[in-house]
Amino acid sequence: LDFDRLTSLTKVDISNNRFSELPDSIYCLTQLRVLRMKNNHLTSISPQVVGISSLEEIEFDGNKIADPPADIARMGFRHIMEYLGRRNDAGRSQELDLSKLGLEVVPFTLVQLTSLTALSLSNNLLETLDYQ
Repeated sequence: LDFDRLTSLTKVDISNNRFSELPDSIYCLTQLRVLRMKNNHLTSISPQVVGISSLEEIEFDGNKIADPPADIARMGFRHIMEYLGRRNDAGRSQELDLSKLGLEVVPFTLVQLTSLTALSLSNNLLETLDYQ
């Protein structure tokens, strides 16, 4: 399904399927307010989702999501979008500021960001720098 032709969609529910990643065309849905993707095979939510400025609700329970980390996901939509926005910005600037997010563990996905030149993990709840 090519979502970029369905520009009027405000709600997409792809729950209870076998998606391992979201189709890139879903990020073209400029009117999307609700994105439900429960019980799939997703392991991360792409930082591209912050480009959907109309998004108000995102649900991904029942997936083995490592990014965003569980401690961010538990805090709700606003924190999820803040975290993903910072990840998205890091792709352009090579600087990642994850300060003041309430992180309890270092996100595993940091090891994939090999071009980072600056990283801030200050003012969180970290007890170790081991990633999970």
